[in-house]
Amino acid sequence: MFMLPGNTLLRKLTPHILLGGTVITFGVLLCGMSAAPNYQAVLALRILIGSSQAFIQGVGLYNSLWYRRDEIATRSGLVLRHPQ
Repeated sequence: MFMLPGNTLLRKLTPHILLGGTVITFGVLLCGMSAAPNYQAVLALRILIGSSQAFIQGVGLYNSLWYRRDEIATRSGLVLRHPQ
């Protein structure tokens, strides 16, 4: 339900503002969930966390602007490894 507004805002706002703000919001909501006093607060925070996850899904759309179709999965799945 929140992916359409998230992808629409990604076109209107600059991605570093929207995605950065979403990641910060996601972190604050997760911290708030650890201090939730009751079950209703946990449910409300979980709905808000789900909506912020929908905004983060715009990264796939944003990556498709730079990478070819066959490169997106590789670029999105890269994990930096520490040297042995």
